[in-house]
Amino acid sequence: MAFISYGRIHRWIGVKTMKDNKTKILAIFLAIAAIAVVIIPMFFKKTTEEENDILIVKNPSEFFTVNSCLYRTITYVYKNDIDSLLKVIDEKYKKNNNINKENVLELFPNIDNEVTFVSKEMYYEELNKDIKKYYVRGCVQSNIIHDFDIVEKEEDVDLYYIVMLNSEKQIFSVEPYDGKIFMDGEKNE
Repeated sequence: MAFISYGRIHRWIGVKTMKDNKTKILAIFLAIAAIAVVIIPMFFKKTTEEENDILIVKNPSEFFTVNSCLYRTITYVYKNDIDSLLKVIDEKYKKNNNINKENVLELFPNIDNEVTFVSKEMYYEELNKDIKKYYVRGCVQSNIIHDFDIVEKEEDVDLYYIVMLNSEKQIFSVEPYDGKIFMDGEKNE
């Protein structure tokens, strides 16, 4: 039987304990790294989910539904139907811009004859399963029936609006828009 001194045992135990400590530290580090790998993408995923995709409207029924909302709004402007106009202007927009009976008509072009709204481009983003937000570029054109005489072409002025459609409640709201989405180039075409 070999005789082992206390010093040798102590050194042997100390070396073994140091290796165990390194192994424990490595295991803790790997566990923290694994948790970070799982949790950090969740935070980034939430921020990207908050940014909805903005897509071009390709469904003709959807396109004409939104166009008819704007046609109705422009008709209210033409008829100076301020009460109806205030009902279709987005509530948040009215509050943020102090829109009331005295200034609501200033949001729209001056219209002195019967017109129609013609949508030229339209994008949308789905805010939730019931509400979509539409970005519309269009113009107001006169409702004139022409005969075979030469027709003077009117210069169209682009107008930009946001239309919110709630499919569950079957209501819409409208607000003027600066057209930024259309100035940034074509999206998703």
